[in-house]
Amino acid sequence: MPKSRSRLLQEQSLSMVIAAIEIYNKPDFSCREFVFPILMVNAWESLAKARLLQTNNNRMQCLFITDKRTGRYRKSASGEYITISARDALKRCKPPDVVVENVGHLIDLRDDATHLPKQSNSHPMLIFKLGSASLKSYSILLKQWFGLGLSKYNFFILPLAFSYPFTTLTTLDLAREPETIARIIREVAANQERNLDDGGHHLICEIEAELVSAKKLVGEPDIKASIGQDESTAFVNKKSDLRSQYPYSWTEAFDEVKKRSPSVTKPKFTAFLKQHAVKGDRKYSAYSYPTLSHEKKGPTANTTVIYNMDLVRFCASFFD
Repeated sequence: MPKSRSRLLQEQSLSMVIAAIEIYNKPDFSCREFVFPILMVNAWESLAKARLLQTNNNRMQCLFITDKRTGRYRKSASGEYITISARDALKRCKPPDVVVENVGHLIDLRDDATHLPKQSNSHPMLIFKLGSASLKSYSILLKQWFGLGLSKYNFFILPLAFSYPFTTLTTLDLAREPETIARIIREVAANQERNLDDGGHHLICEIEAELVSAKKLVGEPDIKASIGQDESTAFVNKKSDLRSQYPYSWTEAFDEVKKRSPSVTKPKFTAFLKQHAVKGDRKYSAYSYPTLSHEKKGPTANTTVIYNMDLVRFCASFFD
């Protein structure tokens, strides 16, 4: 029995994802950051179009572009019907906004890579974080839309984000970056304020700049910075706030994990925190001291522990 158009596109999409990861993981491959987004965007386009065909009885017309002047479907110079773009196809599938945001940034970097690649210090980190986030979203939607999982493919390197999502990108000088990279970083910073996180999908990273004097080259940053609304001003200073970095109490963190992994119980959550030594690990938690004198004495059994979103994601992915 011949395969449906939807099934063929879905299989083609999965093949391109695997190829993208293999390319990224190749040792001594200097063009990985340019080739990866090309393959990954093609994979997303095929997945989205496969989903549209799946929900439209495999009618190809759902992918065609109508000429507003004639009312007919547009054709290319070779006579083939022109189909909608990757961005439009994904929007029509109505995934969470954060998925559209991340894949949209990948599309911008894909366009850059295929036309005129530019030198950028932030580009490799953006590709890694965009790739990690988009791979996780791809895995979730492939399961939801087609009932397929990716665990059998043994993703290494980029799949680190499935269990340990990276959430901090440091940048000191946007003025040195190409406009495409600088614009994406500005957009990510703006989206941060919206706290995009829906159903296990997450924003690629948080933009955080460490502003230090020439003499202070080590230690924790005293000031964090974000992109200002006035694009002529690269950064706006603001004091680091512990509560903003670790916004959840034990109960609130458990509730957030429960939303993502309904099977988690309080005893399981407690055992997870002990097993992974989360308490006191600044990657996931911090001690909240009532006074400076308490902080100088150090934590006790009664010291309050607060948690961040990294802990929520790590725990939810562990139980998934």
